[in-house]
Amino acid sequence: MSYDMGTNKDIDEVITAVLAGQVDCFAEIIRCYQSQVVMVVASMLFERQEVEELVQRTFIKAFERLDQYKPAHDLLYWLKEIARNEVRQYLRAEYRQKKHLENYAAQRERLLTAANNIFEDDVAALRQCTETLNKKTQELFELRYQKDFSIDDLCEVTGRSRAAIEKAMTRARAYLHDCIGHKRSLI
Repeated sequence: MSYDMGTNKDIDEVITAVLAGQVDCFAEIIRCYQSQVVMVVASMLFERQEVEELVQRTFIKAFERLDQYKPAHDLLYWLKEIARNEVRQYLRAEYRQKKHLENYAAQRERLLTAANNIFEDDVAALRQCTETLNKKTQELFELRYQKDFSIDDLCEVTGRSRAAIEKAMTRARAYLHDCIGHKRSLI
């Protein structure tokens, strides 16, 4: 079925047909009014993809709310209002998303700065505490953690037993843990 769509009466006939279940007739409304709706949306947005999406949303919303349209009124005006509202909602959502991203970025930056400061403080405390270890233990730590020696390598280099090396390392780590904790409490 094809309609002229030249008068409100023709428009009302199409709407009546769609509401009666002939949903394919809605294509006539799209065909007749799409270019005007595109102009309304394009005047408010610049990206072609956004314009196309919002025009589509406009016609979907119009189809869903067709029963709310009052016969003998200006259908184009009604469609333009739906289009404007869709664009406004879209822009508000875009603005909210942009604000959320800005807030997230600022919060992330603050957390990274705080984490970096804590890390730098911990590294400084570790250096200070390591310097207070006796020379033999300092050498063990240097070989183990800076030069990546295994426990067996440490035994070979120092001539000490595995149990002695492990015990010395365990005591030194406990001391460093307490020393760093004390230094953190002073910050």
